[in-house]
Amino acid sequence: PKDAALAPLLDRKSKLSERVKPDVNSGIPKVVHAEDYPLLLAVLADTTDSDTARNEVANLLQRSQYPGLADALCQVLDNPAEKPRFRSFAAQHHSASALRA
Repeated sequence: PKDAALAPLLDRKSKLSERVKPDVNSGIPKVVHAEDYPLLLAVLADTTDSDTARNEVANLLQRSQYPGLADALCQVLDNPAEKPRFRSFAAQHHSASALRA
């Protein structure tokens, strides 16, 4: 990633505790470089990745006011391979983003 602070979150080979640290909100307050959005969206859409990491990506995209978040969440919700737990997270994020619009 262009922003080095995103590297741990995007590293799917790392332990979850290294990817999502307790201070993730203050450590990565928002996306700084637009070039990093596709990397984050890939994590969001990856049904084999950790729900926790994917949820933190969704939180980061919301904090960054990413304009394509609603569409990305709809793709998650439309994916038949998506598991119920993360589908519910995506629905909550979609509702929250709709309320902010």
